[in-house]
Amino acid sequence: AAVLARFLALHASINSFVRTSVRLRGKPEEEVRFPPRAGARVLL
Repeated sequence: AAVLARFLALHASINSFVRTSVRLRGKPEEEVRFPPRAGARVLL
């Protein structure tokens, strides 16, 4: 999930951010949240 959060942040535009949370199937009460990451993609 950490790799996915980083990938999404790299592909989001600079003036936006990505907030990722993951819930495991079969364990809905357990949720992993990653801190918001600023986008890194430059718009031309």
